[in-house]
Amino acid sequence: MKRKPNLRDFKKADEICKGFRAKVFFGYSGDGSEVDVEERHINIDLEEVSSVNVFWSLVFHELAHIWCWDNEKYITYHADSLSPKEMSKYIRRNGLKIEQYVDKMGRKLGKESGIKFRFCPSYKSKKDKEWYRGWIEREYPL
Repeated sequence: MKRKPNLRDFKKADEICKGFRAKVFFGYSGDGSEVDVEERHINIDLEEVSSVNVFWSLVFHELAHIWCWDNEKYITYHADSLSPKEMSKYIRRNGLKIEQYVDKMGRKLGKESGIKFRFCPSYKSKKDKEWYRGWIEREYPL
């Protein structure tokens, strides 16, 4: 599916997120998609969206972070609850593994939704892993 998401996709994403008691926002920030698990706000950066597959992958990846929060998976990661130095060590040691777990859960949530799309994992390619390591350097400097 090479098409871009349409209004029906945006409405369906809003409906699915409401089922998780989450609010989804769409915009062109250039900062990447993100989630605030405590506030239950999902921001999908449409600059990242090259196809409907990527769109749904981002939606379900961010929903999987909320699923983790609700199911007390990786609470330290999602709550950012350590001192800055300890959090930096924790993220460097565990962050990529956690994001890959979130991808796994996002794929599962996507399948359960019944929406037909090919899940595009966020942290598989060398480029994605390098981006993540750079993000850690910026957000959690030692």
